[in-house]
Amino acid sequence: ETDGFLYIGNKTTTIRTNSRFQQVEEITLKNSSPDKKSLFISQRIKKDNNMLLSSINNLVYRLEGIHCHLFITGPTYIRDFIFLSPGQWLLGGKSLFLYNEVSKDSEEIPGISTPISKIIRTTRGTILISTIGEGLFQYKNNKIIPLNRILNIPSLVIFDLAEDSKGYIWLATNQGVIKLN
Repeated sequence: ETDGFLYIGNKTTTIRTNSRFQQVEEITLKNSSPDKKSLFISQRIKKDNNMLLSSINNLVYRLEGIHCHLFITGPTYIRDFIFLSPGQWLLGGKSLFLYNEVSKDSEEIPGISTPISKIIRTTRGTILISTIGEGLFQYKNNKIIPLNRILNIPSLVIFDLAEDSKGYIWLATNQGVIKLN
């Protein structure tokens, strides 16, 4: 559930409905050709910088009601993304990129060479990046800091990452679930 609605998608269509399924609306691409009018969700819809966004391949779409429009075109496949500051986004896919919204340029940030599974900003403002093969990282001052050794995390394969209401970080790894203080 996002922004008071449920978004349900498959390979061809995405719908928006309320929690009681009383009103079902198809999400469509704004200003698109008739043969490519539907949005499908490859990952999820997330709220960032007070916008609803969804990534598909190397594209990020911004949702406005039942319409969406192209917001970011990334250099490669985008698995996750996060707003950094006005005009700047972190894009994660096969590696990490800093995206400038005004110039539309992307700059690769060295330090990660395996697929990125998730990017989050904790309640304390720390930006964490999980990967499928190199473990957990922190993004700080345009640099990547590996955290596996520092935090004694045994797995380099992290499928998902989340923060709970008490500030604990949870990692879903190929060796089980790990809780970090």
